[in-house]
Amino acid sequence: MSGEIVIYDLEPGVYSVKEMAAPNGYVRNPIEYHVELVPGRQAVLVVSDAQRPKLTVFKHDADTEEPVPGTVFQVKAADGHSVNEIRTDADGKASIDFLLPGVYEISEKYVPAPYLMDAESQLVTLYPNREHTVYFKNHKKPTITVNKIDSITGSPIKGAKFQAWYGSNSTTTGEVNDLGTFYTDENGQFFLDELRDGWYRITELEPAAGYTMKEPSTQEFYLKGGESKTVTFENTPKNAIIVEKVRFVP
Repeated sequence: MSGEIVIYDLEPGVYSVKEMAAPNGYVRNPIEYHVELVPGRQAVLVVSDAQRPKLTVFKHDADTEEPVPGTVFQVKAADGHSVNEIRTDADGKASIDFLLPGVYEISEKYVPAPYLMDAESQLVTLYPNREHTVYFKNHKKPTITVNKIDSITGSPIKGAKFQAWYGSNSTTTGEVNDLGTFYTDENGQFFLDELRDGWYRITELEPAAGYTMKEPSTQEFYLKGGESKTVTFENTPKNAIIVEKVRFVP
């Protein structure tokens, strides 16, 4: 951006020139210039302003690298005051123009389902005449699939009763949280989704009618962000009659 100011009818001598305010999108030049005016000559002073930096934030899936729209970031200046909140678009991109040079902290404020808010905040230093880009990645919340099958035929079993517990990654006392009781459906399954990373325990409480439980009746495992886990429990039929049909060849 360029502009020109002309001042006429000044007395010869030395003058001090200082920019008091910069145009929109530019950083004020802090230098105080001195200009000597000589009779019969025109003095020209060129004052350059640096452009305010632009900050761009990208959000991607940590496993697939797909963009994650709808994530809200908070941008704070070094003194702690909030500058703005920005939301990623369909390309997983959000940006702020015309920031003042300095240090900023970018942190997640909201992530859409099914993602964990597991990306750490980032500090960036913005310089005049430069654009700066930062990248954030989130893992999807873990999921668990529990299968119940007949130990002899491998067929799914409906109606088995289970209980699930969760142990947080951040716990310091080792407590677990009861997630409730669940029953297997007609496919011999139940699902736990949009979970947090941490330790899980699945215990079979009661087998379906006509079956007895088969050890192990409890399974424990760790789930990390972006991971899916399938566990299988078996039941043994109380009275097993196996009919096998074969082709007779005389």
